[in-house]
Amino acid sequence: MAILKDLYNGNVNPCELEHLNTREDYKTALSRVCEAREELEKTFTDVQKWLFKKYIKENDLMSLIVEEEIFKEGFSLATRIKEEVKDMNEIATHRDFDKLPSMLTAAEAAEVLRVSLNQMYYLLEKNKTIPVINLGRKKLIPRDELKEWIKTNCH
Repeated sequence: MAILKDLYNGNVNPCELEHLNTREDYKTALSRVCEAREELEKTFTDVQKWLFKKYIKENDLMSLIVEEEIFKEGFSLATRIKEEVKDMNEIATHRDFDKLPSMLTAAEAAEVLRVSLNQMYYLLEKNKTIPVINLGRKKLIPRDELKEWIKTNCH
C-alpha cells in the first residue's frame, strides 16, 4: 500500500523514460526530428519563427495535459484492480468459504469469483486455469482447489 500512497502523493515517477536514451531507434528518430526542425526554422521569417515557437509551446502544454489524463486513468485502473484482488483474497480466506459444498457447480464458482457464468465457462473450458472435474456436460469445481487457485492468482 505504501507504493500506491507514494505514487498518489507524487513521490514516485510513474513514467520514468530514461531507458529511452538507450534505444537506438529512439535516438535515430530524435536526431531526425531535431534536424528537420532546424532545417525548417532556417526557412522561416521572423513572424513565422514567432508563430512556430508559440505552436511548439502550446503543443507541449497539450501533450502534458494528455499525459496527465493517461496517468490518472492508469492509476484509477490500478486501484480498481487492487480492490478486486483484495476482494478475491478475502473470499478465499473468509471462514464461510469452507462452509460451501466440497464440489461447486460452475454457477456457484462464478458467484464466488464474482464473474459472469460465461466468463466462468471461459476459464474452465478455454483458459483451463481453474481445476475442474467433467461429468459429461456437468462441470464441478473442487472447493479447496478453487480456494488455492484464488490464492495463487491474486498476488
